[in-house]
Amino acid sequence: MSTTKKKKRILTKNTTPKTAETALFTFPASENKRQQPETIINTEIAFIKKKYNQELHELSQQKFQAFETLRCYAENNRDIFGNKKGLSFKNGWIDFRTGMPKLNMLKDYPWNSVISLFKKHLPGYIRVAEEPAKNRLLTDRFLPEIQQKLKELGMYINLDEVFYVEPGLTA
Repeated sequence: MSTTKKKKRILTKNTTPKTAETALFTFPASENKRQQPETIINTEIAFIKKKYNQELHELSQQKFQAFETLRCYAENNRDIFGNKKGLSFKNGWIDFRTGMPKLNMLKDYPWNSVISLFKKHLPGYIRVAEEPAKNRLLTDRFLPEIQQKLKELGMYINLDEVFYVEPGLTA
C-alpha cells in the first residue's frame, strides 16, 4: 500500500510576466548559492573517507577471511550439524540457509525443446498470458474508434505532465 500522495498546487496570488521574470532570475541564483556549501560538504566527506579508507579496507578483509574460515569449517564438518541447519558458538551462530527452489535447464536442452516437451508431457504447466496490447493501443490512441472502445471497456489513456524550469546561461 502506497502512502505517497500527490500535492495539488494552487496559485493563490496573481502572477505577471514581471514576477515570472524575477522568479526565473532567483531560481538559478539560488541554485548557484546552494552549490557552494554543497561543494564544501562533498570535499570534507571525501577527505574523511580518504582518512578512514585504509582502516575500512583492512576490516573488510578481516571480515571476509573470518567468513571464509567459518564457511570452510561448516562445509568440512556437516556431520556435527545433525538435523539442524545451524550451529551455535559462544560469539554467534552459523548456518546453511536454503534458498527458494528454482528451475534450471540441463545443458543439452534448448529452450524451444523444453517448451515442446512440456506441451506434450505436462500441458497443465504451460502458462498462456492474455493481456491487452498496450503498445498498439498507445500508438492508435487518436483513432476515434479506439477512443470510444476504451471508454466502453472502462479504460482511458493518461499522459502525465511535469513542470520544469530551464534557466538561461546568463544567470
